Parts: sequence; C-alpha cells; structure tokens
Amino acid sequence: MSPSAPETLLVTVRVACCQISPRVGALTYNRQLCTQAIRDAAQGGAQLVVLPELSQKRIRLF
Repeated sequence: MSPSAPETLLVTVRVACCQISPRVGALTYNRQLCTQAIRDAAQGGAQLVVLPELSQKRIRLF
C-alpha cells in the first residue's frame, strides 16, 4: 500500500430484519412486541435490528 492511500477497514455487522404484526393504537402491546423481537434478534447474534417504520405509532394509514 502506498503511503498516500487511505487504509480500508472492513467490519462485519450482523443485521436482523424483524417482521412483526403491530396492532393499530395498541402502543403498550407494540412496545412489548418490539422489545421481544429485539431480544430474540440479539440472542441470535444481531448487532443491528430493523423494525417496521410505523410499529410505534397510533395512526392508521389505510
């Protein structure tokens, strides 16, 4: 590597994309659902957990 070339650092990150079924307006239930999904993913080795965008909202889109 030449002295002027930047050093490249490669990092592996384990990502879990969680599919859950939140209930409209049930904030407490949805939080518990998300918390359990995060715990399960972490126990499986995930370092980053992705949840549905509106899983913590009280709104109905459709």
